[in-house]
Amino acid sequence: MSAFLGPIHFWLYKKIQFQEALIDELVAYARVHDWSAEDLADKYCTKDRRELEEVIDEANIHGWLQARIHDAEGRYAAFVNAMVEGHAERLEELKQAAYDFGKNQGVSGETAPAVYHQLDDLLLDGMPCDMVNQVVDSTDERFVWQ
Repeated sequence: MSAFLGPIHFWLYKKIQFQEALIDELVAYARVHDWSAEDLADKYCTKDRRELEEVIDEANIHGWLQARIHDAEGRYAAFVNAMVEGHAERLEELKQAAYDFGKNQGVSGETAPAVYHQLDDLLLDGMPCDMVNQVVDSTDERFVWQ
């Protein structure tokens, strides 16, 4: 199996797993604040956290990863929408909870591009071939992307 999986596949799966951890954190926040009577974890969190080699469809690596990204991003969006529907004030609380989660990840660097690359190694933003982020300007002190 490992002959078929390259570093980019593990990198992308790590980003998916980070997204799952963020969803877990926000669901726990909502549960503590009693925002819903339903089981939010059952509805928005995934229970399957196995290693990539154990779960990936080796006959369709790209498609499997793309489906996992779509699933994680979709559940994240659905969760946020459900929590703020009729309660717009919760959005700021969710932003703060996500910020606090991110702050605990230890992202730091000597230059702006170094920090960006650490963020890029964590944050899920579609498939790499989608080229979601486009670098506009990069110096040691500043990094701009669209």
